[in-house]
Amino acid sequence: MHATQRVRNTVRGFLQSYGTPQMKRSLWNSEFASGRWSSPERPARDFAYPYVEKYAAHGGILDLGCGSGRAASALDGTKYRNYTGVDVSDVALETARKAAAAAGRADQNRFTQSDIATYVPVERYDVILFMESLYYIPWRRIPTVLDAYSRSLTPRGVFIVRMWTGTDKYVPLVRVIEEHFDVIEKHSSDDPKAVLIVFQPRGRRHDET
Repeated sequence: MHATQRVRNTVRGFLQSYGTPQMKRSLWNSEFASGRWSSPERPARDFAYPYVEKYAAHGGILDLGCGSGRAASALDGTKYRNYTGVDVSDVALETARKAAAAAGRADQNRFTQSDIATYVPVERYDVILFMESLYYIPWRRIPTVLDAYSRSLTPRGVFIVRMWTGTDKYVPLVRVIEEHFDVIEKHSSDDPKAVLIVFQPRGRRHDET
């Protein structure tokens, strides 16, 4: 990668994490409109989905940073009651809504435009999911943001975070999770290179009802 491109990527990442909501919206809209995140070679069934379906247990899923709704379309619709996808990009969400309608899930899947660092859910969920999106919350704010989202988990609810492990960028995020929450499961994949962590607020048992 050329030095100029590295600088651009660094600036892009900084703005997508620390920029204003309007700036983030504009940047992500531009990327989704350009087709950057629509690569067809990515598998439809990610290794994370069976864990999402397991812990959803016919309940609700909140997908933070849902993008164009890949998970919403790929998850088994019989495994969850309702799905809410949140993303800052209007362009991505329009694609997600069309995909949900085409799959006959327009009533089961709904989508909301918001910055995931500040979104306030209006109900409780059995799974709160971050698929490659936790990076875009300022790292020092991650414990506070996750604590806030903890209030929107059902008594048996869990967080599920899936992160790419092609670089060491994910390692500090794993440490933050392990220091502040109770990890239930942790798994890695070689294809794709990724790690998945299932966790809960401290002191809560997954089988609590």
